[in-house]
Amino acid sequence: MLPRGPLRPPQRGGEGLGGREGRLRPGEGREAVLIRPILPAILLLAAAAAAAPAPAAPAGPDVLLALARIRDGVLRFEDRSLPEPFRTRIEAINLDMRDLATEGTLPAEIRLDYVTDAGEKFTHEDVLRLAPFEFTGNLQFDSIRLSRYAPYLAAAIPGGSISNGSLSGSAQYRVTVDKNGEPLVEVSSESLALRDFALMLKGAKAPALSVPELDVRGAMLDLGGRSVRVAGVDLKG
Repeated sequence: MLPRGPLRPPQRGGEGLGGREGRLRPGEGREAVLIRPILPAILLLAAAAAAAPAPAAPAGPDVLLALARIRDGVLRFEDRSLPEPFRTRIEAINLDMRDLATEGTLPAEIRLDYVTDAGEKFTHEDVLRLAPFEFTGNLQFDSIRLSRYAPYLAAAIPGGSISNGSLSGSAQYRVTVDKNGEPLVEVSSESLALRDFALMLKGAKAPALSVPELDVRGAMLDLGGRSVRVAGVDLKG
């Protein structure tokens, strides 16, 4: 038997993301039916966007200094912070620096030499890399007059002062930075030559210590441990 009453088309039983799709509710337009299934998807996308990490800050500009050069420069220096002011004039300054870059593994090459007004000669040959930071080099020096730097050495020699002496030789150094940003410094010297050294005590008329010749080989300086290791020493006089 056929069912009584008018025939109606079968309703769709599928459930959308936002409810039933087949029949409009009273007062509801077709737009509401289309929006209801989309709202949950929009909310999911918004939550995912909020949980996503923020974009990384843009990297800074890359800088390359291909060549820097100074010829016959002059520098006057005066330190008034000491009990006895220290003054010096540095002249015949010659500097060559190549390929200083903020990025890349290629380090910059630096050569610097100069002479002080006391006739002291210095020559630097260095290599510098900015990222990661590393500075290594070799310093050659000749005829450093120790008595000129007595104001800086006064704290290390209480009650005494260096009245004479010259120092020549070389020094090798390396400076890096650890993971905490603290500098790590390594200093060594293949050879040091001390000549005509004299130490005076306060009020004395004659040197308390005289060293005509002292040669040091293979010195290693540990700044962190405050220690010095020496491979050999030759003393005369």
